[in-house]
Amino acid sequence: MYDVLNNVSNLHTHAEGLVASAATLFTVCGHHRTMTKHSTLLIHQPSIYMAGDLKFSDLRDEYSNMQWYTKILLDIYKETTTMSYTELVNLIQNEKYLSAEEFLCNRLFLPQCFQCGLLIFGHLVQ
Repeated sequence: MYDVLNNVSNLHTHAEGLVASAATLFTVCGHHRTMTKHSTLLIHQPSIYMAGDLKFSDLRDEYSNMQWYTKILLDIYKETTTMSYTELVNLIQNEKYLSAEEFLCNRLFLPQCFQCGLLIFGHLVQ
């Protein structure tokens, strides 16, 4: 879905309330991104639940799948932010809810396409 939306010209995405998990992918594909002042976003590493009788090969396959999916997520966030790969890895491992201002300060949104509440294009508006 990210690839489809990312190719829509002049797409405006808006985050309001709590945006978490895969929903953040819809947010970062916008060419113009807005977020309300009191909204929060959560980017985290993929998780999986496994139960039942598992073989070693099941665990190995899921480990491989999780590595692949984590790389895809990090690549998307790297493409749509100014954060380094290492900064993004640290961000998803800590699972911290971040405010609109923290997301702007953490460069998760590119300043030229982001505005929220009192923050417009990286400048505090009085």
